[in-house]
Parts: sequence; C-alpha cells; structure tokens
Amino acid sequence: MTSDPADQPVPPATTPATTPAATPPAQPPGAQPRWQDRTTSWFVRAGKTTAVALVIVAVVAVLYLIGAAFLPRWWAQVVGRQADGSMSSGAAWGVFYGFLFTFLPVLVIAQARRPVFKGWKTKLVVVAVGLLLALPNWLTLWIVVGTTDAAHAGERILDVDAPGFRAGTAVGAAAGVVISLFLVFTGTYLRRRRATLKAREADLAAREARLANPGPVSSTAGTTARTTPGATPTSGAASGATWGSPSGTSPTTGQGSPSGPIDPPRSSLDLPDDGR
Repeated sequence: MTSDPADQPVPPATTPATTPAATPPAQPPGAQPRWQDRTTSWFVRAGKTTAVALVIVAVVAVLYLIGAAFLPRWWAQVVGRQADGSMSSGAAWGVFYGFLFTFLPVLVIAQARRPVFKGWKTKLVVVAVGLLLALPNWLTLWIVVGTTDAAHAGERILDVDAPGFRAGTAVGAAAGVVISLFLVFTGTYLRRRRATLKAREADLAAREARLANPGPVSSTAGTTARTTPGATPTSGAASGATWGSPSGTSPTTGQGSPSGPIDPPRSSLDLPDDGR
C-alpha cells in the first residue's frame, strides 16, 4: 500500500543564516600603529611628563622657601655654639668642615666615571650623593652670598660667635679640592699602568710558550722531511738510489750493499733466443 505524498509531513522552511556585521580586520602583530594612535600616545606621555615636572618644581620651590627662611640662621647658630666666640676655634672648625665636606664629595663624584656604574641614571645618582655630602659647605656659601634675611642674620651670628670660620672654610675647601683631585688622577694613572703591565706580561708569557713548544717543521716541495733514525725515507731525495742506481745504495738503508749493485729482474724480452 503506497502512501499519498500529500499526507507526508512538510519540513519547516529554513531561514537563511544571518551573516554577522562586517568587522574591520584585526591589525596584524608587529604592524605600525596608525598615526592617530601615535599622536594620542605622544600627547599622553607629554601630559604625564609635564605633570611630573610641575610637581617636582613645586616641591623644590617650597623646600627652597623653607630653607631660605630657616637653614642659614640654623647653621650659623650650630657653628657659633661650636666655636664659642673664639677665632682660633672658628678657623679650625672652618678648615675641618671645608676640607672634609669637599674632599669626600669630589671623591664620590669621581666614581661616576667608573665602568661599574652603567647608565646615565646611575651616574646621576652618584653625582647627587656627592653634592649632598657637601651640604655644610653649601650652607656656609649660602650665608656668604645669600641675600635673604636669614642669610644676613647668619652672617652676623658668624661674625660674633665664630670669627674666622668663613676664611677657614675657604682654605679647607681649597685644600680638599687639590688633594682629592691629586688622588683621583694618581689612582687613574696607577690603574692604567697596572693594566698595561698585565697586558705586557700576558704577551711575554705567550711568546715564551711559543718558544718552548715550537710547532712541527713543515717540509717544502723538493726537500726532505724530518725522520727518526732507522725510519725509511719517503721522499725521492732522501730515499737513496732506486733500482739501477749507479751509486749502489740500498733503497731501504741508504748505504752501499756489500755484494755490489743490485740488478733489476730481467724481463722476458732479455731472455736469449733458443732458436725456436
């Protein structure tokens, strides 16, 4: 019994698949960013750098205002209590501070050129540490050349409580510069001299090693090679006479044979004709 095709269930109509919206192709890795992105990133970096610079400038300005109103007078009072109004004590303290806090900073700053400190940031930190070590001398210089009220007050305090301190500081600072620079240049010269001597010693040792262990003697064309006693020469010049040599020497020993020259084997061409 056949079924009517009209009775067969009709499959539901399929709707066409919706295609997703076209998306821009992803930028391949390693490709250069678009100029809009480069411009935006440049402005972002410039803004951050400007903000950091403004913060640093503001902090430095505030510290300068506080220091200008406080530090010169405070340093003059410290030195005045140490000198206690004596000119000899003031001059001695001046030489001490001037020499020590000039000698050490110069030595520290000179270390910035050593290869162990790599990069300009590390070298800048070393220089900053050296300048910070000279703070007592900077304060004394601030009192001398400063124009603020605190600097003038510190100058009057030094005149009364620590006479001779400023002159002693100048003498000590000059001595510290001379001695520290002398040590720096002397150390540089000694290091270079030591490196030169090590290089010369290494070169001399290499030469002595080459003289003590000479390489094998290379033979040239047409010359004999170096052989041990009793060894058979291999070259044509040292192998002695060959077969039929008029000198009558043996090809193995190179000396004359007791039985005279050795005749070569006779070939069939040298056999006598027997008439056949």
